[in-house]
Amino acid sequence: TDGLKLGHEINILDIFISVWKDKKIIIFITFAFAVFSVFYALSIANRYESSALLSISNNEENSMMSSLSSSYGGLASLAGINLPNQNSGNKASLAIELLKSRSFVRHILEVNPDVKKNLMAAVDFNYSKEELIYNEKIFDSKKNMWLIEEPTYLDVYEVYMSKVIGVYMDIETGYLTISVEHYSPLYAKDLLNTIIDELNSLVRKQDLLKSTKSLNYLEDKTRASGLVEVKSAFNKIIESQIKTQMLAEIDDEYLLKRIDPPFTPEKKSYPRRAFLCIVITFGGFLFAIFYSILRSFVFKR
Repeated sequence: TDGLKLGHEINILDIFISVWKDKKIIIFITFAFAVFSVFYALSIANRYESSALLSISNNEENSMMSSLSSSYGGLASLAGINLPNQNSGNKASLAIELLKSRSFVRHILEVNPDVKKNLMAAVDFNYSKEELIYNEKIFDSKKNMWLIEEPTYLDVYEVYMSKVIGVYMDIETGYLTISVEHYSPLYAKDLLNTIIDELNSLVRKQDLLKSTKSLNYLEDKTRASGLVEVKSAFNKIIESQIKTQMLAEIDDEYLLKRIDPPFTPEKKSYPRRAFLCIVITFGGFLFAIFYSILRSFVFKR
């Protein structure tokens, strides 16, 4: 067939000769790609990443509940109560899943509505004025008004997960690293602090509400029970719930404690302009060679 004949006729020497003849075209195309790569790399706005190293709160209440669960778990089960047994691993999973949830993004937007425009409309950062630059085609920064249909919290969530938030859990140490990437190094730090504060606040409020309901329930069970052992167990559980409420009220870092707090980054995290230029230029070189081969052995035929 023509395909087989063509395959037999073409050899490495023919290819080399063809490429050498077209060396000026190859150099020109490669140079054009190189110039384009420089302009393209320079057109991409810098992004900065702020991160924080966090430890999972391991309050004394957790160890007490674990001890109570092992001591009085069977007795409490007879009374129809399951004693919780929290640990740092469960809390870490809670923090990660809550951080990545749609409901948390919606909560952040309710607490700070400016997050929406800063994630969806910002395109660059003015270093001299320390101000964000917005895409004026979709958002009027002077009037603080959207010029298109305002993005929903689900739209923000997609950007939040794909371009903004990063989370890493060290299995060996149990430490959690959360990072935020943005055009503004200042806002990257501020948003990360907001995320950590709101995670702590949400879990604290949930535990306070659950603890209050547990106290009411346990007090009713204690009054209804006629067994001294059961009353003693319930009184200890009540004591632990009161301690939970106390810790939740006085500890701002209820779930996540800052070991290495968020910082204002000085160096960009993206783009890697040199690497980008090399990749585009090398791609142009390969394209030029491929074009030379096609021009010599396919187009002529």
